[in-house]
Amino acid sequence: MCEPDNCEAGADVKSARAAVAAMLSVCAVVLAMLGVWWSAPAASLGGSVDPGPGQSSPAGPGARQSSPVSSGPGQALSVVSLAPGIAWAGLSYQATLVVQSSGLVPVENISVAVQAASGARFDFPGMHPAVVDGSYVFTSLPRQFSAGSYREFGTYEFDNVWHKLPAQTLRVLAGPSSLVPNPPPVGIPGRWASTLNAGPGYRHGGVADAVSSLMTWVGASGAPSAPNNSYENACYSATNVTLDGSLVGLSLTRPATSACVAPQGWVPEPYYGAQIGTPPAHNVAPGAAVEADIYLPPAPDGTIADWPAFWLTGPNWPTTGEIDIVEGLGGDGCYHFNWGSLAQTQSRGRCTSIGPGWHIFGLDWQPATRAAAAAAPGAEVSYRMTYYYDGKAVGTIVQDAITKQPLTMLLDITSNGATHDALVPVTMQVAYVRAWSGR
Repeated sequence: MCEPDNCEAGADVKSARAAVAAMLSVCAVVLAMLGVWWSAPAASLGGSVDPGPGQSSPAGPGARQSSPVSSGPGQALSVVSLAPGIAWAGLSYQATLVVQSSGLVPVENISVAVQAASGARFDFPGMHPAVVDGSYVFTSLPRQFSAGSYREFGTYEFDNVWHKLPAQTLRVLAGPSSLVPNPPPVGIPGRWASTLNAGPGYRHGGVADAVSSLMTWVGASGAPSAPNNSYENACYSATNVTLDGSLVGLSLTRPATSACVAPQGWVPEPYYGAQIGTPPAHNVAPGAAVEADIYLPPAPDGTIADWPAFWLTGPNWPTTGEIDIVEGLGGDGCYHFNWGSLAQTQSRGRCTSIGPGWHIFGLDWQPATRAAAAAAPGAEVSYRMTYYYDGKAVGTIVQDAITKQPLTMLLDITSNGATHDALVPVTMQVAYVRAWSGR
């Protein structure tokens, strides 16, 4: 991963929380006595609810059908980020909504709503009260969607009024099926042949096998391993690689005792992270596209927590190059290419405005010239790397004087003790990793 120094790139709260909690408790008792089911926020926002396979029932008690709806300027909260903006049918996703306020705002409920073009509601389940003072992160419960296009927006109840935050498009792509078992990369143009589809098994558009092949990757079993570089203060433990349904979780924890010993001269390693990588047979060569569907965990301030990463590296670092498709650096989602020599490592790239939550991260990695494509392994060549976030190109780096070699794909989460304290425990999730050859 990119070493940070080389990268470009109250009392009132308690009172408000207590008041909200007391009010909700009274409401819950009254509802239980009267046996009334209150629908929220769908009815109050004017959409119809049509529960059924893959759909949501109303998110729970809280909204009153007669409550007015407000949207637009003058709202108490504003959106910083909302994810996912793109998803696959057949997989379960949580929504991550980051909002901010200019002062203390106790809201009765906050949630994420989803609406189809027909007006039918497919909201993310889960809602709860919150006290927003600056930044606040809301995470829903998981759900699946049918393929299609939806409107997705945050919504909150404040002073008995439901407010709609600005909407964005949620694209749900058709999952792998018997007819198209290996879909092409999202947003990357070209003609592609699948070389890797590591994740849950699919059959006829639905998840049929919860045992992800990512659990067979290097690092998913075995003894703790040392960090990748001296900027990290966590070893990698296979116990922190777990399977939750069809998703693979990579966690950062602080154990009571650690069996990890840092290399001489490195900082202590009080944390355990997690890292998995491709077996040698699945390493990636130039002329490829790669993609991963990843959940980046949020910090309390709404930025990306700790140091999650999806990257590629070669056998003779840094002469074979290091491609950081995404890594959380100081809370931002960044891409870089690192190269050079051990005496002088260089880096190019930038940090983006991508927020925490579910995103699809892709890379189109090509030789920059015909001569580079034809060069033998081990020869110095030029590369062209275009980075894609949620199906949109966010940047291109062209670099020469790189030793041509296949690279290992890696996913990990760790902590950078040089710049901030670790937030533990947190979990980065991975739905799948895919690779293709072509262009």
